[in-house]
This record gives sequence, C-alpha cells and structure tokens, in this order.
Amino acid sequence: MREFQNSKLSATKRHFELYGDGHALSDINPVRAGLTTIAESSSVPWYRELAKRLLKDEDFAPALEITSKFPDNRSGEYSSRYHEIRMLPSLKGNEQLLLHEAMHARTSAAINWFLNYKRGVTDALSDAKHFQHLKAPLERLLKLYESLEKRAYIGTSSQIPLRDLQKSYGLTNLHEFIAEGFTNPAFQAKLTQLKLPR
Repeated sequence: MREFQNSKLSATKRHFELYGDGHALSDINPVRAGLTTIAESSSVPWYRELAKRLLKDEDFAPALEITSKFPDNRSGEYSSRYHEIRMLPSLKGNEQLLLHEAMHARTSAAINWFLNYKRGVTDALSDAKHFQHLKAPLERLLKLYESLEKRAYIGTSSQIPLRDLQKSYGLTNLHEFIAEGFTNPAFQAKLTQLKLPR
C-alpha cells in the first residue's frame, strides 16, 4: 500500500491516541473501534457508510499491529495468515488507510477462494459451499479489472484517462482493485472518466 498524499488525521487518530499502539487495553477490538469512530464522525460521507457496512458483521475483528517494520515503502498491509492489519505509527489515524486494509481483511478470503476456484485448485472446490454466493459478483469484478488493466496498457498516450490509470495502485491485482475502488477517491475519479465495459 502506498503512502497517501494529503492524508488527513481525524477522529480516528483521537481514538488511537486513547487506545494506544493497537494492543487494546480493554476488550474493544482496535480495528472495530477505529471503524466505529469513522462511522460516527468522518467528514467523508462514503467513509462513514463503508465503516458502517464493515461493522454490520459482528464477527469482523481483525487484529491491529502498529509497526515500522515494513520491507519497502508501504504504509500498511493486511496479513491474511494472521488476520491482522499492520500500519505505520505515524498513520494510526488515517481513515483511508484503515478502511483500505479493512477492505482487504473483509474480502481477501473470498477473492483468494475465487481465484483458486477458477484455477481448479482442489481445496477451493471443496470450499465452494461457503463462497458460492459470491462467485457471480467476483466474476464480474474480475472481468472489469481485466478489461481496465488491458485497456490501460494498450491505450495510446493521447488517451489521458487510460495513461493515468496505468500508474494506479488499483491495477496491481484484483485485491487492490477492490480495496482501492472502495477507499481511494483519486482512483474512483479515474474510473469515472472511462467508459466501463458491460
């Protein structure tokens, strides 16, 4: 995940200042608490709505680790192995970063299942009953992602929206396409400039 320009610290930062370094001093899950703060007081209406939707699943409670141990220039990451969001200490209150990594936490298992299912991986075939209801929406998202990725890289330099899309982190893979599509206004704005495939 790249560092965001013009990141604003907000009510979410106040929450993390109260709850410390991500290792909760109480029974409150720090990710859920951060999402609650966003849902109640973000100045961005879509962030409030997205946080509320993530909070609807009462079992959604990934761990949070505040760390400066990233091997590259990432600001944060989601580890599906540990179901844990990790972020830099300086970005504890960044709403966009928390929501981006929370989207990974919420969607990672389904996306991985779907991609493995398409490859015919045996474990994915046996897990189909858990994710079957997501097959059609994920198929549509994959087709959209592949279409935009293909168009971005074969577009001519005169097609400015396509050229700008080439540089987008959202075209890294399907995981980033979905997370950026839900949380990054700049990526969303680039997508609105394009005629989307049917």
